[in-house]
Amino acid sequence: MTTAQDMATCVEGSSQIDVTQFEDLLNAMDEGVALFDIDGSFLLCNDKYMEMLAPSGHPRPAEGTSSQQVALGFFGTGYLQPVDGMDEAMLSRSVGVPTDPGQVFEFRNADGCTIAATTKITLGGRALVRLQFLEEAKTPDQSARDMLLDAFQALDEGLVLCDENMRFVFANTAWKNMMYGARPHLTPEPGDEVVEKVIELVKDGFYDIPADQSQEDYINWLMTEMSQHGKQVEIRTAEGKHYVGASHLTAYGGSLLFVRDLTNQRRAEATRLEAVNGAIDAVDYPLVLFDADEKFVLANKAWYAMIEPTGLDPQPGDPGNEFFWSIVDSDYYLRPEGMSKEDYFAAGMALIYNYGREFPLQTSDGRVFLGSSNVTALGGFLLSYREITEQIRAEAELEQQREVAHQNEKLSALGELLAGVAHELNNPLSVIFGYSQMLQGKVSDPVLSERIDLMCQSAERAGKIVKTFLAMARQRPTRIDICSLNDVVATALEVSGYSLKTNGTVVETDLDATAPPIAGDFDQLAQVFSNLIVNAGHALHEQREEGRILVRSYHDVDENRTVVEIRDNGPGIPADIQNRVFEPFFTTKEVGEGTGVGLAFSHKIIEGHEGELSLRSVPGEGTSFYVKLNAVHDDNTRNELDRLAPTPSKSLSCLVVDDEAGVAQLLSDILTDEGHSVEMTTTPRKALHMAEAREFDVILSDFKMPDMDGEAFYEALRLISPNSANRVGFITGDALSENVREFFARSKRPYIEKPIIKRELLTLIRLVLYELE
Repeated sequence: MTTAQDMATCVEGSSQIDVTQFEDLLNAMDEGVALFDIDGSFLLCNDKYMEMLAPSGHPRPAEGTSSQQVALGFFGTGYLQPVDGMDEAMLSRSVGVPTDPGQVFEFRNADGCTIAATTKITLGGRALVRLQFLEEAKTPDQSARDMLLDAFQALDEGLVLCDENMRFVFANTAWKNMMYGARPHLTPEPGDEVVEKVIELVKDGFYDIPADQSQEDYINWLMTEMSQHGKQVEIRTAEGKHYVGASHLTAYGGSLLFVRDLTNQRRAEATRLEAVNGAIDAVDYPLVLFDADEKFVLANKAWYAMIEPTGLDPQPGDPGNEFFWSIVDSDYYLRPEGMSKEDYFAAGMALIYNYGREFPLQTSDGRVFLGSSNVTALGGFLLSYREITEQIRAEAELEQQREVAHQNEKLSALGELLAGVAHELNNPLSVIFGYSQMLQGKVSDPVLSERIDLMCQSAERAGKIVKTFLAMARQRPTRIDICSLNDVVATALEVSGYSLKTNGTVVETDLDATAPPIAGDFDQLAQVFSNLIVNAGHALHEQREEGRILVRSYHDVDENRTVVEIRDNGPGIPADIQNRVFEPFFTTKEVGEGTGVGLAFSHKIIEGHEGELSLRSVPGEGTSFYVKLNAVHDDNTRNELDRLAPTPSKSLSCLVVDDEAGVAQLLSDILTDEGHSVEMTTTPRKALHMAEAREFDVILSDFKMPDMDGEAFYEALRLISPNSANRVGFITGDALSENVREFFARSKRPYIEKPIIKRELLTLIRLVLYELE
């Protein structure tokens, strides 16, 4: 192939080729060519030369034009532009004109083509300028290198090439923008030390260095991470950017660094994480997530509230096993008796690893949870907790209600039995007690008189026991009356005394006769004291004759309360269960010996009286239970009956109705003995006829009668003789039955309970007369 140099040489050495023919040869070439004289004057050029350097229609330089004028002529068109590394002054002096042989100048034309200009000297000393499009001028290796570099520049990721001494060789635009976009004055040049440029960035505040790390430590950490080829390192900048980079070893011992901008990804992840946090915070049961490496990821508010008593605050990335051990070590979870912390921790982690379902966890503050471990799509652990504290309490309450209902059923059945037995006992007891009372003071023989008094006391005691058993067996609304706690205690001792005597326990009393009365329900309070005395007896069961119980009463002036203390010299109550003895169904007795209801029931009764039931116990020394009730100091309450219903001053006409002839006769005899006139009958229907025939001052009637009960008798009497109905008082052995209570509450008729006591009978008459007024 003939080159431009060959053609120029040929022209100079042959006269057979004229200039026109030479120009034709030049115009046939694919490269631009111009020939300058030895003094730099323009001689000629081909069309390609003008096409590459000037816009269409631009005139060719005139022959003899200096090379400087040729260059300025082309530069002045604005068609040519400098490339990287060439300023305009250099372009204006050298474009399209001879330069030093071997020197290459590159520039671009308006079409975007890069042109390379070189100069060759002919044999005649002339200068031959050759113009080639750069792509055509480069070798295949150069083109491949440029294409590779161009590809590196097109990457969105940052790319840096360092030599084996960690000096910069090449960096693409993306990397420069990431690291030096706001610091162009610090941009590294080829040959700069990498560590020095890192130090510059650190000192300039580019990196977001953790608060617990110094600048020197951070630099050492970063350089160490970069030296570990293939490992990804994430950094954060002070401007909030997130970058991740990795280094790779080149074949020549250098390092190729890739850096990706993860800012948008991290922001999106943060947004998604915030959305996830918001979603799980809306869940009302605790949730906590750990990744496949057992590191803490996130948790909801309910979970943080659950562990709040521990004071722990795990952060993302914290090891899960260390956190769980901290909880176990803090004794936040109650361990089964005899299990060590290590064993409990191992058992718990096994449940998590094996995705256990609803395993129970009880906390030291009394809460109970069911925990479950769930596998995530990435192999992590999602732990969920369901609190069942209220459920357990509700179940306990339901069980308590069932037990109470069961006890009530038993008491109701016992009450029905006792009501029947009491009715049968009350009538003969009434006869015995009534006539023994009538005999008192009428026998001159002191021995007989003493025996009559003993018979009266025994009959009254038997009557109290029957009434107390009935009160304990049958539930009824609280009835508040002014009463003496000493009398209540005496009744309780009558009921519970037998079991204490059989065990050999000695009971001592120290009752303050001056202690003021209280306002309360006599029967309910008798149940409380009876239960406390029986419990004290149980505590002394092993001591038998050595057992001592002291029951004393006194007035607490400071609190204005009447206090009853029941003290025993038993083994005492352990300190760790003293605060639980009043809980329903809590008992220290063997199965079958106690239900755990007694003390809870007693506590409830005393609270209902606005009082206080408490204990003081010293293990090995004994236990004291204290009942404190508000004292009543109005002495007029004791004499209210005398004031409102004085004893009748005249003889009364009385009608007695009782299906038991003996009881009817007793009533008649007592009233006759008091100076009243009495008519009696054993059938209520005959009594109606008698009341219709004449008017009585007082009508005393039994309530439970086979032919017609007291309610039916009263309603019939209201129809026959309304005035007589207002003079009725009842004597009953079944005042605790619900229908009987409802009748008395509705009719407001006065009544007394059997067995019949003379003073109560006379009080009943006074109440009937009071109602008439």
